[in-house]
Amino acid sequence: MATITLTPEDSWLEGKQEGKQEGIQEGIQEGILEGIQEGIQKGILEGKQEGIQEGMYRVAKRMKETGEKMNLICKYTGLSVNEVNKL
Repeated sequence: MATITLTPEDSWLEGKQEGKQEGIQEGIQEGILEGIQEGIQKGILEGKQEGIQEGMYRVAKRMKETGEKMNLICKYTGLSVNEVNKL
């Protein structure tokens, strides 16, 4: 069986290549994890905002059905006159 001996320069180049590959893999993993976390956070935030908006539409609809004045409905819900009229 033949033994392969690496020169110091070859060893250095091999180590450099291995380090580069490990760095790339770690970077990819970190990027994926950060992307997932950002996606989750964005989804949670958008869901909360949609829920709040839906709640305002429900309140405005009830206020409109009970005969509240348009200016009060808009003031308390933050909806525009046009949005309230569509309800």
